[in-house]
Amino acid sequence: MDYAKLTDVTNTAKNFYSKYSSWLNRYKGGMPVGFLSAIAALESDGKMISGDPSLGEYGFFQVATDTPGKFGLNADLRKDPEGNIFLGALEYNVEAKRLALRYPDLIK
Repeated sequence: MDYAKLTDVTNTAKNFYSKYSSWLNRYKGGMPVGFLSAIAALESDGKMISGDPSLGEYGFFQVATDTPGKFGLNADLRKDPEGNIFLGALEYNVEAKRLALRYPDLIK
């Protein structure tokens, strides 16, 4: 990634945090909010947009259609801005914990 692109992503992440900090802080779990903001900047440029149609990705975190069901939730939750942040944070927290359990000597 070149410096100009990195600057753009950083600015997008900062703007995303500025706009959605209350939800990010509410749903962050063990994830730093800056990390979540950076993910949203990279996944969707911080916008509630559709992604890969074959996966039904949607929103800031490009939550796939089947992701809410993994947690017993309705798929439409991913189309609500707050719901998308909740699901994105939930999914990343679960994956981080899975990696920590699988590789306890590498991730502490």
